[in-house]
Amino acid sequence: MILSTYRFKYVLPSIIFLVVSLLFCNTIFAQETFKLTGVVRERGSNLSLSKAHVSILERNKGTVTNPNGKYSLILKRGEYKITASFLGYKSDTIRIHLTKDTTINFQLKKTSIRSEQVDVIGNKASNIKKAETGMIKLKSKELKKIPTILGEKDPIKYMKLSPGVQSASGSGEGIIVRGGKADQNLILLDKTPIYNPSHLGGLFSIFLPNTIRDIEIHKGAMPANYGGRLSSVISLNTKKGDLHEMNYKGKIGLLSSSLYIDGPIQKEKTSFLLGARRTYYDYLSKPFTKSMNSYSLMHSASYYHFMDSYLKIDHQISKTDQLTASAYFGRDSYDFSKQYIDLSTDMSWGNFAASVEWNHIFNDNLFTNTSLHYTEYNFDFSARQSIYDFSMLTKIKDWIYRMNAVYLPTKDLKLKFGINSTFHHFIPNKQNIQTDDLNINLANITNLFSLELASFVNANMKITNKLRVNAGLRHTYFLHIGPYDELIKNTTGMIKDTVHYKRFRAIHSGYHNLEPRISLRYMFSPSLSLKFAYNRGIQYVHTLPVTSVSLPTDIWIPSTYQLSPQNGNQLSGGIYKNFNNDQWETKLTAYYKTMNNQLKFKQGIVNPRPLSLKERIIQGKANSYGIEASLKKTSGRWTGWLSYILSKTTKKFDEINNGKPFPAKYDRRHDLSLIGTYKLNQRWSFSSTFYYSSGDRMTIPVTRYLIQQNVLNKYGEINGYQMPSYHHLDISAVYQVKKKNYTSKWNFSIYNVYNRANPFYIYFETKETTESYKLEVEPKLVSLFPILPSISWTIKF
Repeated sequence: MILSTYRFKYVLPSIIFLVVSLLFCNTIFAQETFKLTGVVRERGSNLSLSKAHVSILERNKGTVTNPNGKYSLILKRGEYKITASFLGYKSDTIRIHLTKDTTINFQLKKTSIRSEQVDVIGNKASNIKKAETGMIKLKSKELKKIPTILGEKDPIKYMKLSPGVQSASGSGEGIIVRGGKADQNLILLDKTPIYNPSHLGGLFSIFLPNTIRDIEIHKGAMPANYGGRLSSVISLNTKKGDLHEMNYKGKIGLLSSSLYIDGPIQKEKTSFLLGARRTYYDYLSKPFTKSMNSYSLMHSASYYHFMDSYLKIDHQISKTDQLTASAYFGRDSYDFSKQYIDLSTDMSWGNFAASVEWNHIFNDNLFTNTSLHYTEYNFDFSARQSIYDFSMLTKIKDWIYRMNAVYLPTKDLKLKFGINSTFHHFIPNKQNIQTDDLNINLANITNLFSLELASFVNANMKITNKLRVNAGLRHTYFLHIGPYDELIKNTTGMIKDTVHYKRFRAIHSGYHNLEPRISLRYMFSPSLSLKFAYNRGIQYVHTLPVTSVSLPTDIWIPSTYQLSPQNGNQLSGGIYKNFNNDQWETKLTAYYKTMNNQLKFKQGIVNPRPLSLKERIIQGKANSYGIEASLKKTSGRWTGWLSYILSKTTKKFDEINNGKPFPAKYDRRHDLSLIGTYKLNQRWSFSSTFYYSSGDRMTIPVTRYLIQQNVLNKYGEINGYQMPSYHHLDISAVYQVKKKNYTSKWNFSIYNVYNRANPFYIYFETKETTESYKLEVEPKLVSLFPILPSISWTIKF
């Protein structure tokens, strides 16, 4: 069988080790004394409260909750008053008579604190204390402070303003982290991979803001439980529905409207969360475009909309077992027609993701998470002109199994270990041209199957009061499997035979890789630390750019027996310093990153000749290095941050530019972002963002020659042309009124305040010079998203 060698050498030992560990730990940590356990949550949202205090005042004994809101105390038989408290919430006290192991859960209610100074609640000096470099974590309280632009508090747009994170283009499509391509970011929604996180050219992300509980991004040394990408991990976790009462929240805006409902299915046992959003620009514009189209032969009619929906169900099976099921579906649709040339196009793309998770608590020191995931992304394009029809399809499907365990042998050591498996099905590029009497398949690369397996162990440990280490090791195995047809050609390139591989048959021996990661933190003082990190990553999936414009037309393709996986190494280090009782946070970080086996099309994507993957694609290298600096104010009426990146990214292919390095498309020397928020009073708050970036690079024709009625292009240096810089200013104001039974909120915002014509893409106009038989080439800039005012109203019951 395909996996016989791997199963006995790697997978079975991992499973045996895991099972023995669970049984062993469950035995040695069995307690003879009575145990008091439970969870502290926020009443209403059911959000787990990390680092909440659970105390017994008369015994001067207590503890704090873990990141999942759980606590545990060992007590003798007797009567106790247990108090749970958390800053910004009303404390709750319960009297118990302890005669056996008992579970007590707390639901804390928010309380307002009236004062002249407004403080952000968070972990004090956490940026100094944690070992990870390049890690950013935002919880729901902080997400509420995101500037509201175009009626949305978009978490991904907020991330793009963080140090080291950039938009992949002026349109905002995709994310660039430390010089890596957009496909080198692992984006997870409830641990399920998402292949395209953007709507409307990146103006919105696909994630519904009011469903998000927290966001975590790793762009330095990733923990070993994450893998499959070179640049970063962006993990978004959603909220749980209220176990006690129904909640309703709706938003009406100029561009989109949304609705959120959550509440109990069975009180104290089962809850649900439902969210939906849709634009209605297509409905608003349709009467006008139809009217204009009937009077103008030159008119172009276009319709665009997107929609998202999300459902989550949580069920508490027992005190130690919880089951969660969630599903997301989103889609973009764009129709375009030009009447006078009888041209119409239809383009749609979207994601579907679903997961089922089982969380089990063995004891206070051992937790497991077992989950199944399915994710799908597809892009479908069709065009018709006169009697010709053209269509193109690209699709990805993943089936994923994960089993992770967390073991806490001591308060200074946290171990995480587990196994993952993914079955990939790719349809990278399926093209078809059809006329009334002819059907032609063009350049099809269809139905590629592969299997990816991984096992890992990660340790986060406190060595001394000053030194903390987070180290991990990940092993991965990737196999290209059938069904697959391999073309056998002779020396002249003609096909002489085809080898067919049956379903699940191994086409090669597979790729084995080890991925070590380590982060070190040394604290010189409570407000000053130095951090260092090393990360090695392997990536088995790739994108191939179809056009120079960042649209969702880039196709995904897996590694095969002919295409080696990407691999990369990153070194980073930084100084972290806080001032004025941690109200100001500063950091200065430097990184150097290498990336191997980067892919590029050797020829155009449309090619009538049957070519193998090796004939279509070339592989090369890339490297990136830079410095990131940031200044952040975390408390007071004024909050916000300033970040700046100085970086350089180059690529190198033996077949291109005579093997010499050249700038990458996203080689931007400067990147600056500024966010500011101001809370005037309990009703009014204001925010603004400013973003500046050097322009993308591209290869352009510098001259066109007309020879015997044929146009020949002479191109300049590869990516030698830099597009104009990209920058814009956005402002917003929020007016909020809280009543006994509802909260009403008005948002007023302006995107691109000074109407900057930012570059989207460039086309070229030519002027003929008959005397010299030469055509003059002049680039023309196309912009997207002018000044966009917006107003929205949100009401919550």
